[in-house]
Amino acid sequence: MWSCPEVHNDKIMQRSLKDYLTITLKGMAMGAADVVPGVSGGTIAFITGIYQELIATISGINFGLIKIWKDQGFASMWKEANGSFIVALLSGILVSIFTVMRLTNYLLEAHPIMIWSFFFGLILASIWFVAKQIPKWNFKIILALLIGAAVALYIVTLPPMGANNSLWFLFLAGSIAVCAMILPGISGAFILVLLGSYKTITEAAHDFDLKTLGVVALGAIVGLLTFSRVLKWLFDHYSSITLAVLTGLFTQLAKIYPDNFEMRLDLLRNKSVKAGQWGLTDEHTIPIYNIETKKLVKRQVIASDVFTLFEWADHMLSVSNNGAASIVWREVLLMEAFGNKYPALTQEEADKYFKETNRKLLTDLGNDVVNLPLRDLGISKDEWRLGTFFTRGANTYVGAKDGSIGTPIGLMKFLIKLEQGNIVDTQSSLEMKRLMYMTDRRIRYAQSPALKEAAVYFKSGSLYKCDRSKGEACGKYMGNVQNFMNSVVIVEQPDNCKYMVALMSNVLRKNSGTDHMYLASQVDKIIKK
Repeated sequence: MWSCPEVHNDKIMQRSLKDYLTITLKGMAMGAADVVPGVSGGTIAFITGIYQELIATISGINFGLIKIWKDQGFASMWKEANGSFIVALLSGILVSIFTVMRLTNYLLEAHPIMIWSFFFGLILASIWFVAKQIPKWNFKIILALLIGAAVALYIVTLPPMGANNSLWFLFLAGSIAVCAMILPGISGAFILVLLGSYKTITEAAHDFDLKTLGVVALGAIVGLLTFSRVLKWLFDHYSSITLAVLTGLFTQLAKIYPDNFEMRLDLLRNKSVKAGQWGLTDEHTIPIYNIETKKLVKRQVIASDVFTLFEWADHMLSVSNNGAASIVWREVLLMEAFGNKYPALTQEEADKYFKETNRKLLTDLGNDVVNLPLRDLGISKDEWRLGTFFTRGANTYVGAKDGSIGTPIGLMKFLIKLEQGNIVDTQSSLEMKRLMYMTDRRIRYAQSPALKEAAVYFKSGSLYKCDRSKGEACGKYMGNVQNFMNSVVIVEQPDNCKYMVALMSNVLRKNSGTDHMYLASQVDKIIKK
């Protein structure tokens, strides 16, 4: 759903011929940059806005595409591989290498100052563009910048190696250079100069020496498929079901203080609770500010951590800490059990309650406090439900029931009710939306450059399962049995364009974080047409 000024087209469009011609031109610019020592094709890809799609596409090429071809046909395999994008971009790169390279080499000899000035301008532009993508500079980012600059300075001062035309070395040179070519700021051509292979390869391109070019291309393919996965992990590495816990929290607050919203906020601000074992086993970190040292550190939740309900709720949403989600869920359960007595409930009384209460009773109560509010919103059990706590520490007291599930229709119903002010009441809906506002670094869908200037109210979740007995690739956010990732987002652009998206994917053996980010850019573009 959306509301934008002068929106005339709500139909999802595929890329047109003009779009692919534009990609080809971008490929030509990349190819021209790649053949010039000191300039990176990756920098051009970054400036022209195709870099992350390029990385995601390359890293998605694997043997699983053969299975898709066999089971679903060539068209499905081609779509999965983003084949049209690859062909358009690669065509531009190859055209540039075999044509523009000759012009570039001529211009470098005839007008070196003008050409190097042009490329130096591109490098300065890329520095400014990349710097704009960093929302907040801190010590770690500045340190990484200095280390990167030092490594780059070291590389450019290395003396070139002697020429080595053996096929194995050319294979190695191709695999190393291509890694630099797709990394913004590092010149693959310059790496070839250092390896002593630049002249050999450029002459082979000039003379159409297919044997030499074939060996280099094979090395480049191996390096590309390997290194792109590393880059994609770096872009992706960091759940929306926790929104149900948030709904349960504000439902219980309204029961305790039905006529006084300020009293609900006071309870959130002033009620401090201890993590205990409920917050353990989650790998996501939380921000801790040390007042004495005036330093902000990030670490996992420990049993002795004490925060207010507001702080635990923020940890649950802004940094997706599952331990915090279990703690908030625990407190929601206690609110239902103790009612008006909850605000004065001590830690000792809470611990005693869990130790002495029947496990089945706790399981049923825990299930009801987060699921019944969803039913009141018109969200069915098959559209969205929670069946188990987020951390193993809770399993000592509360069991699993009915399993957990989320669907785009269930999540979209939630967003609509939230925007209408119908979750509990108007004030509660606004406070819940405020908690969804992105205060930590943006990830996945919310990381899209198209949303950089927008207010983004966002939650993302993932659920993956691995079966390594089949010998298939599997890992974090890359399950081979199931690999769900969802994004729930309200976008408010500065031009008053507002819309909501509920997106869910289940692409096996692939981290879909970058794909969600790419889709965000496309959705924003479509809605604004």
